[in-house]
Amino acid sequence: MAIQTQTQDIKISYLSKVASGQVATECTVDTSATGGVDKLLSVSCGCRIKECEALAGAVKLSGEVTTKIMYLDTAQHIASADYISEFTESVSAAECVEGMALTASAAVTDIQSDVAGSSIRVQTVITADVEGRNDYQGEFVSEVSGAVTREKSMDIISFKGMASDTFTVTEEYDTGASVTKVLLFDSDVCLSQTRAGEGSVSAEGEACIRLVYESDGNVYSKQFSVPFAEELITAGVSEDDIIEATPYIKNSNLLVTGTAEDNIIKIELAVGVDVKIYEHVFVDTVADVFSPSADIAVTSVCKSVDAPYACKHISKRVCGTVTSDSESGIRRIMASVLCNSCLTNIYAEDNAIIAEGTLTVGEIYEEEDGAISSLQIEVPFVVNCDVQGVTDKCKVSGRCTITDIVSRVKRDRDIEVCATVQISASVSCAGELCGVTAINVGEEREIDLSGISVYIVSEGETLWDVAKALNMSEKEILAQNASLQGGISGGDRVVVFRAL
Repeated sequence: MAIQTQTQDIKISYLSKVASGQVATECTVDTSATGGVDKLLSVSCGCRIKECEALAGAVKLSGEVTTKIMYLDTAQHIASADYISEFTESVSAAECVEGMALTASAAVTDIQSDVAGSSIRVQTVITADVEGRNDYQGEFVSEVSGAVTREKSMDIISFKGMASDTFTVTEEYDTGASVTKVLLFDSDVCLSQTRAGEGSVSAEGEACIRLVYESDGNVYSKQFSVPFAEELITAGVSEDDIIEATPYIKNSNLLVTGTAEDNIIKIELAVGVDVKIYEHVFVDTVADVFSPSADIAVTSVCKSVDAPYACKHISKRVCGTVTSDSESGIRRIMASVLCNSCLTNIYAEDNAIIAEGTLTVGEIYEEEDGAISSLQIEVPFVVNCDVQGVTDKCKVSGRCTITDIVSRVKRDRDIEVCATVQISASVSCAGELCGVTAINVGEEREIDLSGISVYIVSEGETLWDVAKALNMSEKEILAQNASLQGGISGGDRVVVFRAL
């Protein structure tokens, strides 16, 4: 009987890292028109990639760094400044081709600041990671007649595309007093749960808002945690899809209203969410083939791609303590400013993921003698979570959000800070598209019609290996060796009768 084959075209898409690099930015704030600067109290920075363009062998990144500064002016009053630095930088990417669809993430990994006269200079280092879309297409054998085949069914996770939407989070705070000026307004957002629907994504999480303001000559601080549950309109999403969602603050507005003696602070945040969409592609291919009556040469392909495995939200309360150099002691903490939070390492091991990093909080305080001073507390953290099925070969990416910062004075000169570290982690593990792509039929050979054949199974061999060695189908072997129904192992004795 002639050997005939049928084939099918299979196409999958996947994301792979095409670039990773650092971008340095610098800003200089001139305070000469607002009383000069006597002492720098705190510096905090955040960043966002706004555009990502694929070039031949490079990636062009455009974004912004937001710098928030609090300082003591020459009259010993607390002052502040906000500065937005725009940047455009090209990062080398050997695998990048012009027009490739890209997605990028970035985080502030270093902040350096100094004061020269009446100017404050802040230098920031941003680490950016860029992923690009790749397409793989191949022709695989789907059916063979006239030979013995082993079929394989696969669920391949294929990248489908990107979607995005924006929603608004609002909050009001009745200060009960007259607000002279807002010294710091900062915000961040995290997602705790997402779910795909038909043309939509359900997103739950919280927005974290931090305020420092002056009223009647005193400085006050306030933070809010605003929960939300939103239905995002994301075209192209189906309820069976796998999604990875990344939130960010797109825009923020603050308005002081109310009466002269009772100000109300109104806050509005525009929260953007970028969604990566993956779909299931179910594929049936021929994994291997042999013929008892002919020599055949089989060509096979096994394409390995990273595919999303799990998305996890992890939170942990962490604390740290630092001793000030105050001689008179600390009277009160005026403000706790999140300067930076950085994930230094995030990885997978057997059935778990681990995230390591450091958060830095700037503590502005009043000493017993009335002087205003500040210090920084660096709090290292390790956060882990059990995830069944992951191994150290899986890849993990993550985003860190810090909420609920609480500081207190201990033993006159010590400051303790506690905060909640929230990690949004995405785990991807290697998936494989494997199958026969071509069969070349050689010369015919005589079929072994000996009455009996005995085969001793070697360690590691499968039933398919035995079938190929005996030139019989797995079904025929099992029909004559009922003891093998539960599986085979090294040393098993296989006996088959070919002619009865």
